[in-house]
Amino acid sequence: MSGSFESGVCRNSENGLNTFATQADLDGLLQLNAASPETGLFLVGDLWVVGSENPKDLLTAQTDMGGELWPADSPFFESK
Repeated sequence: MSGSFESGVCRNSENGLNTFATQADLDGLLQLNAASPETGLFLVGDLWVVGSENPKDLLTAQTDMGGELWPADSPFFESK
């Protein structure tokens, strides 16, 4: 992932974790994604991002990890 310091993908899933060296790198990823025609779904914390194709996975991860769902206005998170 662009600007990522470390990356990993969970086996047998579409879930990935990326850490960033600076807030600017993390912000750059979110800005790039917001400009994309197919915006991804993320759980965003302090210099880390979890991405997933499954919004329920992000809601579950948020319970243990904290963080904010992004984009917060996504209809995929309305059931929260």
